Amino acid sequence: CTYNLINQKHSPKYFQTLIVATGDQAGTLRLWDLRMAQKAAMSKQAHPGGAINEMKYSSTTCTFVTAGADKSIMVNDARMNMRTIVTFDSHKDFIYSLQVADNFIFSGSGDGMLLVHDIKTSELLYGLGANAAGVRCIEVTEQLLIAAGDDGN
Repeated sequence: CTYNLINQKHSPKYFQTLIVATGDQAGTLRLWDLRMAQKAAMSKQAHPGGAINEMKYSSTTCTFVTAGADKSIMVNDARMNMRTIVTFDSHKDFIYSLQVADNFIFSGSGDGMLLVHDIKTSELLYGLGANAAGVRCIEVTEQLLIAAGDDGN
């Protein structure tokens, strides 16, 4: 899983250089400064229970959000060397999809649930039975929340 932080709007100055984030099967989150390709600039065991499946950056909160096979979502403060500021353990199944809009996290899991968390208040706001099977894709606009999954809908 790879996320490019180069030239992201409102990124911390550290990320306005040549930074790329990766997550691996062991649950390790790494930030790479492409000018120093030999070694990761930062490495953190984010999801010890399994792979990092999705990663998103929130320019609103300057946080980096990861979803793992351990059924958890971690919110890491990009301004504080990726210190975890909140962990959400609301899902009961593997998290397949993740989207961040403003201070809201939208996540979909294998049991068809789509959950909405608030980064600023650290609360679970909504739980939607979005699909009969896994929620594989989520898209968020100012007016729409779109989810698709294994049930073909």
